[in-house]
Amino acid sequence: MTPDRSPARVRPGHAVAPRSDDGWGVLSYLLTGVFLWGGLGWLGDDLLGTAFLLPVGLVLGAALAVYTVYVRFGRDPLSTPECGTRPEAQEGRR
Repeated sequence: MTPDRSPARVRPGHAVAPRSDDGWGVLSYLLTGVFLWGGLGWLGDDLLGTAFLLPVGLVLGAALAVYTVYVRFGRDPLSTPECGTRPEAQEGRR
């Protein structure tokens, strides 16, 4: 059983090591976003007889996937409200 590394369980001042499967998670978010929204765009193009929804779906899916990856993996867990502020940030205020 692996330890829970969610930000809510991190104590202030303790670093969190990145997990080895984070790369696969990022890749799956990116591919899923492009395929899902691209597929919806392709379906919309096929049903409506247009030719612009596939590229719009691909770009929208990529943008939403990048945002989702940022929210899920890109934030510093020690700067979340559950953990307070980082000690380096507090030293600069004095």
